[in-house]
Amino acid sequence: VALGLDSANFDAGAKKAQSSLAGLTSSIKGFAAGALGALSFGAVTAVLQATINRLDDLNKVSQKIGIPVEQLSGLEFAAKLADVSVEGLQVSMKKLNVQLAELAGGGTNAAGEAFKAMGISIRNADGSLKTNQQILLESADKFATYRDSAEKSALAVAIFGRQGLEMIPMLNAGSKGI
Repeated sequence: VALGLDSANFDAGAKKAQSSLAGLTSSIKGFAAGALGALSFGAVTAVLQATINRLDDLNKVSQKIGIPVEQLSGLEFAAKLADVSVEGLQVSMKKLNVQLAELAGGGTNAAGEAFKAMGISIRNADGSLKTNQQILLESADKFATYRDSAEKSALAVAIFGRQGLEMIPMLNAGSKGI
């Protein structure tokens, strides 16, 4: 048995493939240069500035309502999916914080009665106060099991204030949905 290789045809095929690859690379480089050239320095700067401003706003809101930025970002996404305004979410969480602070100090309020009716404790087993996000998620799990009614609306308002009604679509998703 004799095996042979026609090196002339092999070399010609390899050169053709190499030439095609070089042409494709050149086309991609040209497209990328054109696309980047179309973006002005001002446009790139504006996008970067908007991103920095958004992150700064998110950080400030996080500090105001006591939820880490990563979790707040997720809550805002869930709120948008449920057609709840970001402002509504922020106001609701601030109201929840005020309600929890009153209850933690031994006071009573409408939220305390609502939590009691739903079987939600504001304290962990060790006696420490649950976070506002824990309370939000536990409330959402309860809301997800209730049928829409005046009672459900009243519970939402008692816990989250006037914005509570806006929160119901998000709460109806339960903690897993959020």
